[in-house]
Amino acid sequence: MNGDKLETSSLITQLGLSISSNLTWKPHIYFIAKYASQKLGFLSRARGYASPSQLLTIYKSQIRPILEYCSHAWGGAPKSSLHLLDRVQSKAICLINNRILTNFLVSLRSLSCWRYFHFLPPFSRTLLSENQKHYS
Repeated sequence: MNGDKLETSSLITQLGLSISSNLTWKPHIYFIAKYASQKLGFLSRARGYASPSQLLTIYKSQIRPILEYCSHAWGGAPKSSLHLLDRVQSKAICLINNRILTNFLVSLRSLSCWRYFHFLPPFSRTLLSENQKHYS
Protein backbone atom coordinates (compact mmCIF):
# COMPACT_ATOMS: atom_id res chain seq x y z
CA MET A 1 0.00 0.00 0.00
CA ASN A 2 1.34 3.41 -0.97
CA GLY A 3 4.57 1.82 -2.18
CA ASP A 4 5.31 0.16 1.18
CA LYS A 5 6.18 -3.49 1.21
CA LEU A 6 4.30 -5.75 3.59
CA GLU A 7 6.27 -8.01 5.86
CA THR A 8 5.71 -11.72 5.61
CA SER A 9 4.82 -13.49 8.79
CA SER A 10 5.03 -17.13 9.70
CA LEU A 11 2.12 -16.83 12.15
CA ILE A 12 -1.01 -14.73 12.32
CA THR A 13 -3.26 -14.50 15.35
CA GLN A 14 -6.85 -13.29 15.15
CA LEU A 15 -9.35 -13.51 18.00
CA GLY A 16 -7.13 -15.94 19.90
CA LEU A 17 -6.73 -18.36 17.00
CA SER A 18 -3.21 -18.70 15.59
CA ILE A 19 -2.69 -19.89 12.03
CA SER A 20 0.77 -20.65 10.69
CA SER A 21 1.95 -19.87 7.17
CA ASN A 22 2.11 -23.58 6.32
CA LEU A 23 -1.48 -24.02 7.56
CA THR A 24 -0.73 -26.28 10.52
CA TRP A 25 -2.33 -25.97 13.92
CA LYS A 26 0.74 -27.04 15.88
CA PRO A 27 1.76 -23.52 17.08
CA HIS A 28 -1.81 -22.77 18.19
CA ILE A 29 -2.20 -26.05 20.06
CA TYR A 30 1.19 -25.59 21.75
CA PHE A 31 0.16 -22.10 22.84
CA ILE A 32 -3.18 -23.14 24.35
CA ALA A 33 -1.62 -26.19 26.03
CA LYS A 34 1.03 -24.00 27.62
CA TYR A 35 -1.50 -21.36 28.71
CA ALA A 36 -3.85 -23.97 30.20
CA SER A 37 -0.92 -25.65 31.98
CA GLN A 38 -0.09 -22.36 33.63
CA LYS A 39 -3.67 -22.14 34.88
CA LEU A 40 -3.29 -25.61 36.41
CA GLY A 41 -0.96 -24.02 38.95
CA PHE A 42 -3.97 -22.33 40.52
CA LEU A 43 -5.79 -25.64 40.65
CA SER A 44 -2.81 -27.19 42.39
CA ARG A 45 -2.65 -24.42 44.99
CA ALA A 46 -6.42 -24.65 45.59
CA ARG A 47 -6.26 -28.38 46.45
CA GLY A 48 -5.80 -27.69 50.15
CA TYR A 49 -8.82 -25.39 50.33
CA ALA A 50 -11.38 -26.89 47.95
CA SER A 51 -13.20 -30.19 47.66
CA PRO A 52 -12.79 -32.36 44.53
CA SER A 53 -16.18 -31.20 43.21
CA GLN A 54 -15.13 -27.58 43.62
CA LEU A 55 -11.83 -28.30 41.86
CA LEU A 56 -13.75 -29.89 39.01
CA THR A 57 -15.96 -26.80 38.77
CA ILE A 58 -12.87 -24.59 38.63
CA TYR A 59 -11.40 -26.80 35.90
CA LYS A 60 -14.60 -26.82 33.85
CA SER A 61 -15.15 -23.08 34.14
CA GLN A 62 -11.62 -21.67 33.94
CA ILE A 63 -9.32 -24.16 32.21
CA ARG A 64 -11.42 -26.37 29.93
CA PRO A 65 -12.79 -23.41 27.90
CA ILE A 66 -9.21 -22.45 27.05
CA LEU A 67 -8.62 -25.95 25.70
CA GLU A 68 -11.90 -26.01 23.74
CA TYR A 69 -11.77 -22.52 22.20
CA CYS A 70 -12.25 -22.77 18.41
CA SER A 71 -11.94 -26.55 18.50
CA HIS A 72 -14.26 -26.79 15.50
CA ALA A 73 -11.48 -25.09 13.48
CA TRP A 74 -8.39 -26.95 14.72
CA GLY A 75 -10.11 -30.25 15.57
CA GLY A 76 -8.70 -31.89 12.46
CA ALA A 77 -5.13 -31.43 13.66
CA PRO A 78 -2.95 -34.55 13.96
CA LYS A 79 -3.51 -36.65 17.07
CA SER A 80 0.12 -36.10 18.06
CA SER A 81 -0.65 -32.40 18.52
CA LEU A 82 -4.00 -32.98 20.19
CA HIS A 83 -2.31 -35.36 22.62
CA LEU A 84 -0.84 -32.29 24.37
CA LEU A 85 -4.32 -31.12 25.29
CA ASP A 86 -5.22 -34.50 26.73
CA ARG A 87 -2.05 -34.38 28.82
CA VAL A 88 -3.19 -31.08 30.33
CA GLN A 89 -6.55 -32.65 31.12
CA SER A 90 -4.93 -35.74 32.65
CA LYS A 91 -2.88 -33.49 34.95
CA ALA A 92 -6.10 -31.79 36.03
CA ILE A 93 -7.70 -35.18 36.68
CA CYS A 94 -4.75 -36.12 38.90
CA LEU A 95 -5.11 -32.84 40.81
CA ILE A 96 -8.86 -33.32 41.29
CA ASN A 97 -8.16 -36.87 42.49
CA ASN A 98 -11.70 -38.24 42.26
CA ARG A 99 -12.32 -40.74 39.45
CA ILE A 100 -16.09 -40.75 40.01
CA LEU A 101 -16.30 -37.03 39.23
CA THR A 102 -13.81 -37.02 36.35
CA ASN A 103 -15.04 -40.14 34.54
CA PHE A 104 -17.34 -38.08 32.34
CA LEU A 105 -14.75 -35.66 30.99
CA VAL A 106 -14.55 -36.16 27.24
CA SER A 107 -11.15 -36.54 25.62
CA LEU A 108 -10.15 -33.40 23.77
CA ARG A 109 -8.98 -35.48 20.80
CA SER A 110 -12.52 -36.65 20.14
CA LEU A 111 -14.28 -33.45 21.19
CA SER A 112 -14.22 -31.54 17.93
CA CYS A 113 -16.05 -34.12 15.84
CA TRP A 114 -18.70 -34.83 18.51
CA ARG A 115 -19.34 -31.26 19.66
CA TYR A 116 -22.36 -30.74 17.43
CA PHE A 117 -23.62 -34.31 17.68
CA HIS A 118 -26.90 -33.37 19.40
CA PHE A 119 -27.77 -30.79 16.75
CA LEU A 120 -27.81 -33.42 14.01
CA PRO A 121 -31.02 -35.11 12.84
CA PRO A 122 -31.71 -38.42 14.66
CA PHE A 123 -30.87 -40.54 11.60
CA SER A 124 -27.41 -38.93 11.28
CA ARG A 125 -26.78 -39.38 15.01
CA THR A 126 -27.52 -43.10 14.68
CA LEU A 127 -25.10 -43.46 11.76
CA LEU A 128 -22.35 -41.57 13.59
CA SER A 129 -22.83 -43.64 16.74
CA GLU A 130 -22.60 -46.87 14.78
CA ASN A 131 -19.43 -45.70 13.01
CA GLN A 132 -17.87 -44.67 16.33
CA LYS A 133 -18.57 -48.11 17.81
CA HIS A 134 -17.11 -49.76 14.71
CA TYR A 135 -13.84 -47.77 14.83
CA SER A 136 -13.36 -47.75 18.62
